[in-house]
Amino acid sequence: MVKSVCQEAEFRLPFAKTYAILFVSKEREVPPMAEQTKRPTVDRNSPEYQENLIRTGRTALIGVVILTVLNLVLLLTDSDRYLLFSISVPYFLTVLGQIMDENLLSGSYTVTALVISVVVLALYVVCFVLSKKRPGWLTAGLVLFCVDTAALIVFVFTLTDSPESFFMDFVFHVLIIVELAMAVKGNKKLKALREAAPVTPEGYKGTTPDL
Repeated sequence: MVKSVCQEAEFRLPFAKTYAILFVSKEREVPPMAEQTKRPTVDRNSPEYQENLIRTGRTALIGVVILTVLNLVLLLTDSDRYLLFSISVPYFLTVLGQIMDENLLSGSYTVTALVISVVVLALYVVCFVLSKKRPGWLTAGLVLFCVDTAALIVFVFTLTDSPESFFMDFVFHVLIIVELAMAVKGNKKLKALREAAPVTPEGYKGTTPDL
């Protein structure tokens, strides 16, 4: 029974996925070389730079949640499309739930998988919301996504015969981990800068960046 479920999982999992990546392009004039050389360099030790890292990490965190929800909708509507930059556990659990329901003529496995998926996504949303005032919650988001990446590796190498077809999934998981790790690092550095800043009315008063 387990063997048949795994074999069907190999067939159902999206080997030939249609990756949908949105690119935003706009025309812009390229300034002369002389003007380019006059541009000020980015101060990577400035509070503004650290706040930008935190903002980017929060955007990545809520972005993967949104794309995961879209992936689940596409899966439940029998679409052949699959979006990158999403969380793997909810998607794979729902796929396995559908397979179990088809083999056992039941509808409870998919429902259970969706309930677990909602709980998992809720944890990410909590990290996103709380990180607005306390960026330290990005660390929890980073841990969650690292666990999801480990689960992706387990799913791919145990349920599929073509792990290489998930290469782009691994690449984009690494990119999200890097973004979140940089946000966590930026938060630590921002705290250090705030502690070192003089306490004066004109002094720097760091605030958590709004998304």
